[in-house]
Amino acid sequence: MTYLGFLLRYLVPPIAFVLGLSLNRVNKPFLRALGLTLAIVYVATIPWDSLAIRWGIWWFPPERLQGALIGPHLPIEEAAFFGLQTVLVAFVWRFVRSFDRSEAR
Repeated sequence: MTYLGFLLRYLVPPIAFVLGLSLNRVNKPFLRALGLTLAIVYVATIPWDSLAIRWGIWWFPPERLQGALIGPHLPIEEAAFFGLQTVLVAFVWRFVRSFDRSEAR
């Protein structure tokens, strides 16, 4: 399986499902917080993951990648994974929090 196939099979469907469950619970503050979280995720993970790849700590079989890189080492699929998993967790959190009666709506 390619890395893109993994993302499409194991991350996109759960995101679509939980998004469908929580769409009416999403508001502008949540989306702003998600955007800020994604920015932090990318700023924090791209450098260290790139270094781990460069130093041989982490690697990706080239035949399982599409070929596009961020910088000299980071596969675009890895960067997509960072963002997709963050989005999935955020929407699951939002859905679960919607059942907290003490939360201001």
